Amino acid sequence: MAFPTGWDRKCIITIPDAQISGSNTDFPVLLTHDNFPTEMMDGGANSALNGGGDVRFSLDSAGTTQLPCEIVSFITGGTPSAEIHTKLPTLNTGADLTLYVWYKKAGEVQPAVTDPFGRNAVWADYEAAYHLNGADGTDASGNHNGTPQNAPATEAGPWGTAISLNGSNQYVSLPASLENALAGIGGFTVTSWASPDNVTSDRVIFENIVGGGAGIKIWADAGGTGDGWAAAISNVGGTIVVGANNSDATLNTWQRVTCRYTGARLEIIKNNNTPSFVSKTGNTVDPNKNIEIGRGGSTSSNYFIGGLKEIRVSLAALSDDWLTTEYNNQSDPAAFGIAGTPEDAGGGTLSIQKISHNISSDALIPMQMHNLNVAPANHNITSLSAAITFGLTVAPDYGAHVSVSDGVILFQNQILVISDGLQPCASESLSLTQIHDLSIWNNGLAVSSDDAIFLQFQTMIMQNSVHLLSADITPLFDPASFAPSPRRMQEARRGNRSFSNAGKLRTIDAINHLTKRI
Repeated sequence: MAFPTGWDRKCIITIPDAQISGSNTDFPVLLTHDNFPTEMMDGGANSALNGGGDVRFSLDSAGTTQLPCEIVSFITGGTPSAEIHTKLPTLNTGADLTLYVWYKKAGEVQPAVTDPFGRNAVWADYEAAYHLNGADGTDASGNHNGTPQNAPATEAGPWGTAISLNGSNQYVSLPASLENALAGIGGFTVTSWASPDNVTSDRVIFENIVGGGAGIKIWADAGGTGDGWAAAISNVGGTIVVGANNSDATLNTWQRVTCRYTGARLEIIKNNNTPSFVSKTGNTVDPNKNIEIGRGGSTSSNYFIGGLKEIRVSLAALSDDWLTTEYNNQSDPAAFGIAGTPEDAGGGTLSIQKISHNISSDALIPMQMHNLNVAPANHNITSLSAAITFGLTVAPDYGAHVSVSDGVILFQNQILVISDGLQPCASESLSLTQIHDLSIWNNGLAVSSDDAIFLQFQTMIMQNSVHLLSADITPLFDPASFAPSPRRMQEARRGNRSFSNAGKLRTIDAINHLTKRI
Protein backbone atom coordinates (compact mmCIF):
# COMPACT_ATOMS: atom_id res chain seq x y z
CA MET A 1 0.00 0.00 0.00
CA ALA A 2 1.10 3.55 -0.70
CA PHE A 3 2.63 5.76 1.97
CA PRO A 4 1.51 6.52 4.68
CA THR A 5 -0.86 3.52 4.89
CA GLY A 6 0.66 0.71 6.93
CA TRP A 7 3.36 2.68 8.74
CA ASP A 8 3.04 2.19 12.52
CA ARG A 9 5.32 4.88 13.98
CA LYS A 10 6.33 8.47 13.30
CA CYS A 11 8.27 11.21 15.05
CA ILE A 12 8.56 14.96 14.63
CA ILE A 13 12.00 16.46 13.90
CA THR A 14 12.54 20.17 14.58
CA ILE A 15 15.17 22.29 12.83
CA PRO A 16 15.78 25.31 15.11
CA ASP A 17 15.55 28.73 13.52
CA ALA A 18 19.04 29.53 14.83
CA GLN A 19 20.48 26.87 12.47
CA ILE A 20 18.93 28.47 9.36
CA SER A 21 20.35 31.41 7.42
CA GLY A 22 18.22 33.32 4.92
CA SER A 23 15.72 31.77 2.50
CA ASN A 24 16.60 28.51 0.76
CA THR A 25 14.64 26.50 -1.81
CA ASP A 26 14.89 22.73 -2.46
CA PHE A 27 17.49 22.28 0.25
CA PRO A 28 19.03 18.81 0.89
CA VAL A 29 19.33 18.09 4.63
CA LEU A 30 21.74 15.59 6.17
CA LEU A 31 20.32 13.44 9.00
CA THR A 32 22.29 10.98 11.15
CA HIS A 33 21.27 8.63 13.95
CA ASP A 34 21.52 11.57 16.39
CA ASN A 35 18.50 13.15 14.69
CA PHE A 36 16.20 10.15 15.25
CA PRO A 37 14.42 8.80 18.35
CA THR A 38 16.14 5.97 20.22
CA GLU A 39 13.35 3.47 19.53
CA MET A 40 13.78 3.96 15.77
CA MET A 41 17.43 2.82 15.87
CA ASP A 42 17.63 0.28 18.72
CA GLY A 43 16.44 -2.82 16.83
CA GLY A 44 13.55 -3.29 19.27
CA ALA A 45 9.78 -3.66 18.86
CA ASN A 46 9.32 -0.15 17.43
CA SER A 47 12.55 0.03 15.44
CA ALA A 48 12.85 0.84 11.77
CA LEU A 49 14.11 -1.95 9.54
CA ASN A 50 17.85 -2.51 9.43
CA GLY A 51 18.93 -0.94 6.16
CA GLY A 52 16.18 1.72 6.35
CA GLY A 53 13.77 0.23 3.80
CA ASP A 54 10.76 1.57 5.72
CA VAL A 55 12.12 5.07 6.48
CA ARG A 56 10.04 7.86 4.95
CA PHE A 57 9.72 11.63 5.47
CA SER A 58 6.87 14.13 5.24
CA LEU A 59 6.34 17.81 5.99
CA ASP A 60 3.08 17.18 7.85
CA SER A 61 1.82 14.89 10.57
CA ALA A 62 -0.76 13.26 8.27
CA GLY A 63 1.88 12.25 5.71
CA THR A 64 0.13 14.00 2.81
CA THR A 65 3.27 15.93 1.72
CA GLN A 66 5.93 13.26 1.27
CA LEU A 67 9.57 14.24 0.87
CA PRO A 68 12.19 12.48 -1.27
CA CYS A 69 14.99 10.76 0.61
CA GLU A 70 18.24 8.87 0.10
CA ILE A 71 19.44 6.19 2.52
CA VAL A 72 23.24 6.15 2.25
CA SER A 73 23.58 3.86 5.28
CA PHE A 74 21.26 2.79 8.10
CA ILE A 75 22.25 0.32 10.82
CA THR A 76 20.04 -0.51 13.81
CA GLY A 77 20.87 -2.42 16.99
CA GLY A 78 23.73 -2.19 19.49
CA THR A 79 25.81 0.42 17.64
CA PRO A 80 23.34 2.32 15.49
CA SER A 81 24.41 4.64 12.69
CA ALA A 82 22.74 6.45 9.83
CA GLU A 83 23.51 8.73 6.92
CA ILE A 84 20.33 9.95 5.24
CA HIS A 85 19.50 12.93 3.01
CA THR A 86 16.04 14.39 2.47
CA LYS A 87 15.07 17.51 0.52
CA LEU A 88 12.95 20.32 1.96
CA PRO A 89 10.98 22.52 -0.47
CA THR A 90 11.85 25.59 1.64
CA LEU A 91 14.16 26.19 4.59
CA ASN A 92 13.77 29.80 5.66
CA THR A 93 14.79 31.71 8.73
CA GLY A 94 12.14 33.34 10.94
CA ALA A 95 10.75 30.23 12.67
CA ASP A 96 11.63 26.65 13.51
CA LEU A 97 10.91 24.17 10.74
CA THR A 98 9.37 20.76 11.45
CA LEU A 99 9.23 17.56 9.45
CA TYR A 100 8.25 13.98 10.27
CA VAL A 101 10.11 10.70 9.96
CA TRP A 102 7.99 7.53 9.52
CA TYR A 103 9.13 3.98 10.23
CA LYS A 104 8.11 0.47 11.34
CA LYS A 105 6.57 -1.25 8.34
CA ALA A 106 7.56 -4.85 7.80
CA GLY A 107 8.85 -5.87 4.39
CA GLU A 108 9.09 -2.32 3.01
CA VAL A 109 11.91 -1.20 0.70
CA GLN A 110 13.10 2.21 -0.45
CA PRO A 111 11.64 3.63 -3.68
CA ALA A 112 13.69 3.20 -6.85
CA VAL A 113 16.41 5.86 -7.27
CA THR A 114 14.43 7.33 -10.19
CA ASP A 115 11.14 7.46 -8.24
CA PRO A 116 9.74 10.97 -7.52
CA PHE A 117 10.53 10.29 -3.83
CA GLY A 118 13.74 8.36 -4.43
CA ARG A 119 17.46 9.18 -4.28
CA ASN A 120 17.88 11.16 -7.51
CA ALA A 121 15.06 13.55 -6.58
CA VAL A 122 17.00 14.74 -3.52
CA TRP A 123 19.83 15.91 -5.81
CA ALA A 124 17.80 17.10 -8.79
CA ASP A 125 19.25 20.63 -8.44
CA TYR A 126 22.87 19.42 -8.36
CA GLU A 127 24.99 18.31 -11.28
CA ALA A 128 26.79 15.76 -9.10
CA ALA A 129 26.94 14.60 -5.46
CA TYR A 130 29.61 12.10 -4.33
CA HIS A 131 29.22 10.90 -0.72
CA LEU A 132 32.51 8.91 -0.95
CA ASN A 133 31.40 6.57 1.84
CA GLY A 134 34.15 4.06 1.22
CA ALA A 135 35.40 2.75 -2.10
CA ASP A 136 32.36 3.99 -3.99
CA GLY A 137 32.21 6.55 -6.79
CA THR A 138 28.41 6.69 -7.11
CA ASP A 139 26.93 10.05 -8.10
CA ALA A 140 23.75 10.38 -6.03
CA SER A 141 22.24 12.69 -8.65
CA GLY A 142 22.41 9.81 -11.15
CA ASN A 143 24.32 11.92 -13.69
CA HIS A 144 28.06 11.12 -13.57
CA ASN A 145 29.11 7.96 -11.71
CA GLY A 146 32.84 7.71 -10.95
CA THR A 147 35.24 4.79 -10.53
CA PRO A 148 37.69 4.43 -7.60
CA GLN A 149 41.20 3.53 -8.77
CA ASN A 150 43.66 1.20 -6.99
CA ALA A 151 41.37 0.21 -4.11
CA PRO A 152 41.21 3.22 -1.78
CA ALA A 153 40.70 2.46 1.91
CA THR A 154 38.05 3.95 4.22
CA GLU A 155 38.15 6.02 7.38
CA ALA A 156 35.73 7.76 9.71
CA GLY A 157 34.43 10.94 8.13
CA PRO A 158 33.01 14.13 9.63
CA TRP A 159 29.87 11.97 9.62
CA GLY A 160 29.54 8.44 8.32
CA THR A 161 32.37 6.84 6.35
CA ALA A 162 34.86 8.63 4.08
CA ILE A 163 37.35 7.55 1.41
CA SER A 164 41.03 7.44 2.42
CA LEU A 165 43.65 8.06 -0.28
CA ASN A 166 47.31 7.02 0.02
CA GLY A 167 48.90 9.94 -1.84
CA SER A 168 50.64 7.77 -4.42
CA ASN A 169 48.23 6.12 -6.86
CA GLN A 170 44.66 6.23 -5.51
CA TYR A 171 41.95 8.54 -6.83
CA VAL A 172 38.43 8.52 -8.32
CA SER A 173 38.07 9.01 -12.07
CA LEU A 174 34.96 10.79 -13.34
CA PRO A 175 33.38 10.71 -16.80
CA ALA A 176 33.85 13.40 -19.45
CA SER A 177 30.14 14.19 -19.15
CA LEU A 178 30.78 16.16 -15.94
CA GLU A 179 33.43 18.33 -17.58
CA ASN A 180 31.12 18.89 -20.53
CA ALA A 181 28.44 20.12 -18.11
CA LEU A 182 30.89 22.62 -16.59
CA ALA A 183 32.30 23.88 -19.87
CA GLY A 184 31.66 27.58 -20.47
CA ILE A 185 29.17 28.12 -17.63
CA GLY A 186 28.90 31.50 -15.93
CA GLY A 187 29.00 30.24 -12.34
CA PHE A 188 29.46 27.12 -10.27
CA THR A 189 30.08 25.85 -6.71
CA VAL A 190 32.12 22.83 -5.63
CA THR A 191 31.96 21.91 -1.94
CA SER A 192 33.97 19.18 -0.23
CA TRP A 193 35.17 17.91 3.15
CA ALA A 194 38.86 17.11 3.47
CA SER A 195 41.32 15.95 6.11
CA PRO A 196 44.85 16.08 4.62
CA ASP A 197 47.60 14.04 6.21
CA ASN A 198 50.30 16.35 4.82
CA VAL A 199 50.78 19.07 2.23
CA THR A 200 54.49 18.72 1.55
CA SER A 201 53.48 19.12 -2.09
CA ASP A 202 50.20 20.29 -3.65
CA ARG A 203 47.43 17.81 -2.75
CA VAL A 204 44.54 18.00 -5.21
CA ILE A 205 40.92 17.49 -4.18
CA PHE A 206 39.27 18.14 -7.55
CA GLU A 207 40.85 18.93 -10.90
CA ASN A 208 40.25 18.73 -14.63
CA ILE A 209 43.36 20.44 -15.96
CA VAL A 210 44.83 18.05 -18.51
CA GLY A 211 47.41 18.96 -21.17
CA GLY A 212 47.26 22.70 -20.75
CA GLY A 213 43.52 23.04 -21.30
CA ALA A 214 41.21 25.35 -19.41
CA GLY A 215 40.12 23.86 -16.10
CA ILE A 216 39.16 23.96 -12.42
CA LYS A 217 41.53 22.96 -9.63
CA ILE A 218 40.98 22.83 -5.85
CA TRP A 219 43.94 21.78 -3.70
CA ALA A 220 45.93 22.10 -0.51
CA ASP A 221 48.69 24.49 -1.47
CA ALA A 222 52.22 23.84 -0.16
CA GLY A 223 53.72 26.98 -1.65
CA GLY A 224 53.58 30.68 -0.94
CA THR A 225 53.72 31.94 2.61
CA GLY A 226 52.28 28.78 4.13
CA ASP A 227 50.13 25.74 3.65
CA GLY A 228 46.62 26.77 2.63
CA TRP A 229 43.63 25.89 0.52
CA ALA A 230 43.68 27.18 -3.04
CA ALA A 231 41.48 27.23 -6.11
CA ALA A 232 42.26 28.02 -9.71
CA ILE A 233 40.55 28.46 -13.02
CA SER A 234 42.96 27.92 -15.86
CA ASN A 235 42.37 29.63 -19.19
CA VAL A 236 43.21 27.91 -22.45
CA GLY A 237 46.98 27.81 -22.63
CA GLY A 238 47.41 27.19 -18.90
CA THR A 239 47.25 30.68 -17.42
CA ILE A 240 46.16 30.07 -13.80
CA VAL A 241 44.25 32.50 -11.65
CA VAL A 242 44.55 31.54 -7.96
CA GLY A 243 42.64 32.45 -4.84
CA ALA A 244 44.33 31.13 -1.70
CA ASN A 245 43.56 31.16 2.02
CA ASN A 246 47.14 30.59 3.16
CA SER A 247 48.21 28.99 6.47
CA ASP A 248 44.79 27.43 6.78
CA ALA A 249 44.97 23.82 5.57
CA THR A 250 44.85 22.14 8.99
CA LEU A 251 46.35 18.65 9.03
CA ASN A 252 44.42 15.60 10.23
CA THR A 253 41.30 17.68 10.83
CA TRP A 254 38.08 17.62 8.85
CA GLN A 255 37.29 20.98 7.23
CA ARG A 256 34.77 22.08 4.62
CA VAL A 257 36.48 23.45 1.49
CA THR A 258 34.37 25.43 -1.02
CA CYS A 259 35.27 26.77 -4.44
CA ARG A 260 32.72 29.27 -5.80
CA TYR A 261 32.81 31.05 -9.14
CA THR A 262 30.37 33.96 -9.45
CA GLY A 263 31.19 34.87 -13.04
CA ALA A 264 33.24 37.85 -11.87
CA ARG A 265 35.54 36.32 -9.29
CA LEU A 266 36.82 32.97 -8.03
CA GLU A 267 36.57 32.26 -4.29
CA ILE A 268 38.07 29.70 -1.91
CA ILE A 269 36.34 29.31 1.47
CA LYS A 270 37.37 27.17 4.44
CA ASN A 271 34.51 26.07 6.70
CA ASN A 272 32.28 29.17 6.86
CA ASN A 273 35.01 31.79 6.88
CA THR A 274 35.14 34.95 4.76
CA PRO A 275 36.09 34.00 1.20
CA SER A 276 39.51 34.62 -0.22
CA PHE A 277 39.06 35.61 -3.85
CA VAL A 278 40.56 36.90 -7.05
CA SER A 279 39.06 38.33 -10.23
CA LYS A 280 38.74 36.02 -13.17
CA THR A 281 37.97 36.35 -16.85
CA GLY A 282 38.02 33.85 -19.68
CA ASN A 283 36.82 30.31 -20.24
CA THR A 284 35.76 27.98 -17.46
CA VAL A 285 36.84 24.52 -18.61
CA ASP A 286 37.58 22.66 -21.79
CA PRO A 287 35.11 19.90 -22.67
CA ASN A 288 35.96 16.21 -23.05
CA LYS A 289 38.79 16.13 -20.51
CA ASN A 290 37.88 13.98 -17.54
CA ILE A 291 37.71 15.42 -14.03
CA GLU A 292 39.35 13.47 -11.22
CA ILE A 293 38.88 13.44 -7.45
CA GLY A 294 42.14 13.17 -5.49
CA ARG A 295 44.60 13.60 -8.35
CA GLY A 296 45.83 16.53 -10.42
CA GLY A 297 45.89 15.39 -13.99
CA SER A 298 48.70 12.88 -14.54
CA THR A 299 51.21 14.40 -12.09
CA SER A 300 51.92 11.88 -9.35
CA SER A 301 53.11 14.51 -6.90
CA ASN A 302 49.59 16.02 -6.94
CA TYR A 303 47.84 12.96 -5.46
CA PHE A 304 45.81 13.75 -2.36
CA ILE A 305 46.79 12.00 0.87
CA GLY A 306 44.19 11.73 3.61
CA GLY A 307 40.40 11.62 3.80
CA LEU A 308 37.81 13.05 1.39
CA LYS A 309 34.05 13.20 1.87
CA GLU A 310 30.95 14.72 0.26
CA ILE A 311 32.00 16.45 -2.94
CA ARG A 312 29.04 18.29 -4.48
CA VAL A 313 28.96 20.15 -7.79
CA SER A 314 26.32 22.81 -8.47
CA LEU A 315 26.04 24.71 -11.75
CA ALA A 316 25.26 27.90 -9.83
CA ALA A 317 27.09 30.23 -7.49
CA LEU A 318 25.32 29.20 -4.28
CA SER A 319 24.41 32.04 -1.92
CA ASP A 320 26.16 32.86 1.36
CA ASP A 321 22.94 31.91 3.19
CA TRP A 322 22.86 28.52 1.48
CA LEU A 323 26.51 27.79 2.29
CA THR A 324 26.08 28.90 5.92
CA THR A 325 23.00 26.73 6.46
CA GLU A 326 24.72 23.79 4.75
CA TYR A 327 27.80 24.20 6.96
CA ASN A 328 25.64 24.33 10.10
CA ASN A 329 23.96 21.11 9.02
CA GLN A 330 27.15 19.21 8.14
CA SER A 331 29.45 20.45 10.90
CA ASP A 332 27.02 19.49 13.69
CA PRO A 333 24.15 17.28 12.41
CA ALA A 334 22.93 16.51 15.96
CA ALA A 335 22.20 20.20 16.66
CA PHE A 336 20.56 20.76 13.29
CA GLY A 337 17.59 18.43 13.82
CA ILE A 338 16.02 17.60 17.21
CA ALA A 339 13.83 14.49 17.53
CA GLY A 340 10.57 14.84 19.43
CA THR A 341 8.45 12.16 21.10
CA PRO A 342 7.61 9.14 18.91
CA GLU A 343 3.93 8.35 18.40
CA ASP A 344 1.61 5.85 16.78
CA ALA A 345 0.97 6.63 13.14
CA GLY A 346 -2.78 5.76 13.38
CA GLY A 347 -5.13 3.21 11.77
CA GLY A 348 -6.97 0.18 13.14
CA THR A 349 -10.36 0.54 14.86
CA LEU A 350 -12.27 3.67 15.83
CA SER A 351 -14.65 2.85 18.70
CA ILE A 352 -17.06 5.34 20.28
CA GLN A 353 -18.98 3.74 23.09
CA LYS A 354 -20.63 4.12 26.48
CA ILE A 355 -23.10 6.96 27.13
CA SER A 356 -23.10 10.48 25.79
CA HIS A 357 -20.28 11.00 23.30
CA ASN A 358 -20.13 13.75 20.71
CA ILE A 359 -18.09 14.19 17.56
CA SER A 360 -18.44 17.57 15.88
CA SER A 361 -16.53 18.44 12.71
CA ASP A 362 -16.88 20.25 9.41
CA ALA A 363 -15.60 17.10 7.73
CA LEU A 364 -15.67 13.75 9.54
CA ILE A 365 -13.97 11.07 7.46
CA PRO A 366 -13.16 7.72 9.11
CA MET A 367 -11.44 6.03 6.17
CA GLN A 368 -10.20 2.47 5.64
CA MET A 369 -11.09 1.46 9.19
CA HIS A 370 -12.06 -2.11 9.96
CA ASN A 371 -14.89 -1.10 12.25
CA LEU A 372 -16.73 2.07 13.22
CA ASN A 373 -18.75 1.26 16.33
CA VAL A 374 -21.11 3.73 17.97
CA ALA A 375 -22.76 2.07 20.99
CA PRO A 376 -24.73 2.30 23.28
CA ALA A 377 -27.00 5.23 24.32
CA ASN A 378 -26.92 8.89 23.37
CA HIS A 379 -24.20 9.34 20.77
CA ASN A 380 -24.12 12.16 18.27
CA ILE A 381 -22.12 12.59 15.10
CA THR A 382 -22.54 16.10 13.69
CA SER A 383 -20.72 17.13 10.56
CA LEU A 384 -21.19 19.19 7.43
CA SER A 385 -19.85 16.20 5.55
CA ALA A 386 -19.73 12.73 7.08
CA ALA A 387 -18.08 10.16 4.87
CA ILE A 388 -17.52 6.59 6.05
CA THR A 389 -15.73 4.55 3.42
CA PHE A 390 -14.45 1.01 3.02
CA GLY A 391 -15.76 -0.11 6.42
CA LEU A 392 -16.74 -3.70 7.08
CA THR A 393 -19.49 -2.81 9.52
CA VAL A 394 -21.19 0.43 10.51
CA ALA A 395 -23.52 -0.21 13.42
CA PRO A 396 -25.12 2.62 15.40
CA ASP A 397 -27.49 0.83 17.79
CA TYR A 398 -29.19 0.87 21.16
CA GLY A 399 -31.32 3.87 21.78
CA ALA A 400 -31.42 7.50 20.67
CA HIS A 401 -28.57 7.85 18.20
CA VAL A 402 -28.50 10.80 15.87
CA SER A 403 -26.58 11.29 12.63
CA VAL A 404 -27.03 14.81 11.28
CA SER A 405 -25.18 15.92 8.16
CA ASP A 406 -25.56 17.86 4.95
CA GLY A 407 -24.13 14.82 3.18
CA VAL A 408 -24.26 11.32 4.68
CA ILE A 409 -22.44 8.78 2.57
CA LEU A 410 -21.96 5.15 3.52
CA PHE A 411 -20.09 3.42 0.75
CA GLN A 412 -19.16 -0.22 0.14
CA ASN A 413 -20.21 -1.34 3.60
CA GLN A 414 -21.36 -4.89 4.09
CA ILE A 415 -23.99 -4.05 6.70
CA LEU A 416 -25.78 -0.90 7.80
CA VAL A 417 -27.96 -1.56 10.83
CA ILE A 418 -30.05 1.12 12.51
CA SER A 419 -32.02 -0.51 15.32
CA ASP A 420 -33.87 -0.19 18.61
CA GLY A 421 -35.73 2.92 19.48
CA LEU A 422 -36.26 6.37 17.94
CA GLN A 423 -33.25 6.89 15.71
CA PRO A 424 -33.66 9.64 13.13
CA CYS A 425 -31.27 10.09 10.25
CA ALA A 426 -31.72 13.52 8.66
CA SER A 427 -29.77 14.69 5.65
CA GLU A 428 -30.09 16.77 2.53
CA SER A 429 -28.45 13.91 0.67
CA LEU A 430 -28.51 10.31 1.87
CA SER A 431 -26.66 7.84 -0.34
CA LEU A 432 -26.22 4.19 0.53
CA THR A 433 -24.53 2.24 -2.22
CA GLN A 434 -23.41 -1.37 -2.65
CA ILE A 435 -24.65 -2.44 0.77
CA HIS A 436 -25.58 -6.06 1.29
CA ASP A 437 -28.22 -5.47 3.95
CA LEU A 438 -30.13 -2.39 5.03
CA SER A 439 -32.23 -3.18 8.06
CA ILE A 440 -34.43 -0.56 9.71
CA TRP A 441 -36.51 -2.16 12.43
CA ASN A 442 -38.11 -1.97 15.85
CA ASN A 443 -40.16 0.96 16.98
CA GLY A 444 -40.30 4.44 15.48
CA LEU A 445 -37.45 4.86 13.01
CA ALA A 446 -37.25 7.58 10.39
CA VAL A 447 -35.15 8.24 7.33
CA SER A 448 -35.66 11.78 6.05
CA SER A 449 -33.84 13.22 3.07
CA ASP A 450 -34.33 15.47 0.06
CA ASP A 451 -32.59 12.81 -1.99
CA ALA A 452 -32.81 9.24 -0.70
CA ILE A 453 -30.97 6.81 -2.94
CA PHE A 454 -30.73 3.09 -2.22
CA LEU A 455 -28.70 1.30 -4.85
CA GLN A 456 -27.58 -2.30 -5.40
CA PHE A 457 -29.07 -3.71 -2.22
CA GLN A 458 -29.50 -7.41 -1.74
CA THR A 459 -32.03 -6.93 1.03
CA MET A 460 -34.08 -3.99 2.31
CA ILE A 461 -36.22 -4.79 5.35
CA MET A 462 -38.60 -2.34 7.03
CA GLN A 463 -40.61 -4.04 9.75
CA ASN A 464 -42.34 -3.68 13.09
CA SER A 465 -44.46 -0.72 14.07
CA VAL A 466 -44.41 2.70 12.40
CA HIS A 467 -41.54 3.51 10.01
CA LEU A 468 -41.47 6.67 8.01
CA LEU A 469 -39.61 6.98 4.71
CA SER A 470 -39.86 10.49 3.29
CA ALA A 471 -38.11 11.84 0.21
CA ASP A 472 -38.70 14.05 -2.81
CA ILE A 473 -37.12 11.35 -4.97
CA THR A 474 -37.31 7.68 -3.95
CA PRO A 475 -36.09 5.35 -6.71
CA LEU A 476 -36.55 1.98 -5.01
CA PHE A 477 -37.99 -0.11 -7.85
CA ASP A 478 -37.48 -0.70 -11.54
CA PRO A 479 -40.70 0.43 -13.28
CA ALA A 480 -40.13 -2.02 -16.12
CA SER A 481 -40.37 -4.93 -13.70
CA PHE A 482 -43.59 -4.01 -11.85
CA ALA A 483 -47.14 -2.91 -12.64
CA PRO A 484 -49.89 -1.44 -10.40
CA SER A 485 -51.91 -4.04 -8.50
CA PRO A 486 -55.07 -3.39 -6.47
CA ARG A 487 -54.41 -6.62 -4.62
CA ARG A 488 -51.16 -5.21 -3.25
CA MET A 489 -53.02 -2.14 -2.00
CA GLN A 490 -55.63 -4.28 -0.25
CA GLU A 491 -53.09 -6.56 1.35
CA ALA A 492 -51.13 -3.58 2.57
CA ARG A 493 -54.24 -2.13 4.22
CA ARG A 494 -55.07 -5.46 5.85
CA GLY A 495 -51.57 -5.57 7.31
CA ASN A 496 -52.47 -2.72 9.71
CA ARG A 497 -49.71 -0.45 8.39
CA SER A 498 -50.03 3.29 8.77
CA PHE A 499 -48.57 5.20 5.85
CA SER A 500 -49.67 8.74 6.59
CA ASN A 501 -51.39 10.75 9.25
CA ALA A 502 -52.44 13.49 6.83
CA GLY A 503 -56.05 12.20 6.67
CA LYS A 504 -55.90 11.51 2.97
CA LEU A 505 -55.86 8.19 1.16
CA ARG A 506 -52.53 7.11 -0.35
CA THR A 507 -52.09 4.38 -2.90
CA ILE A 508 -48.82 2.40 -2.91
CA ASP A 509 -47.82 0.93 -6.25
CA ALA A 510 -44.70 -1.12 -6.86
CA ILE A 511 -43.28 1.38 -9.33
CA ASN A 512 -40.66 4.11 -9.16
CA HIS A 513 -42.94 6.87 -7.90
CA LEU A 514 -45.54 7.53 -5.20
CA THR A 515 -49.07 8.37 -6.38
CA LYS A 516 -51.14 10.53 -4.11
CA ARG A 517 -54.95 10.23 -4.52
CA ILE A 518 -57.28 12.92 -3.34
